[in-house]
Amino acid sequence: MAAYSIPAAEHSTITAWGREGEVLAYENMLTQFAKPGSVLAVVSDSYDLWNAIDHLWGDRLRAQVLDSGATVVIRPDSGDPVAIVTQTLERLEACFGSTLNSKGFRVLNAVRVIQGDGVDEESISAILEKTESLGFSTTNLAFGMGELCCKR
Repeated sequence: MAAYSIPAAEHSTITAWGREGEVLAYENMLTQFAKPGSVLAVVSDSYDLWNAIDHLWGDRLRAQVLDSGATVVIRPDSGDPVAIVTQTLERLEACFGSTLNSKGFRVLNAVRVIQGDGVDEESISAILEKTESLGFSTTNLAFGMGELCCKR
């Protein structure tokens, strides 16, 4: 597969709106990039990941996400990768629901998760194993690496 990129927010593009403007930053990403069939990624732990998932993405922006026809990839970016990713999946499912794929694993509706902080071969394997043990499809996940991979 050829390489490609998607629109993705980084911490500065969220925090520039200030804590009170966090939801506006997310809404701006949706307005600019969430088109039918598109994919966009948004770092969501600049202030409080669980608040962002439960109250901003999963409540205030839920209809906009679902109505857009896009796939919004939520990026938790801190904490223990295995715990954070699996808790993120569970909370997103509570907000957006899921469907069963042909193998009986749950696929989130309209949202996915990308983990790019603190991952290596071992942690990716652990995340995938835990994800499957919870009944989620690994197609809900993507992985990336920032500067850490260049320092090893």
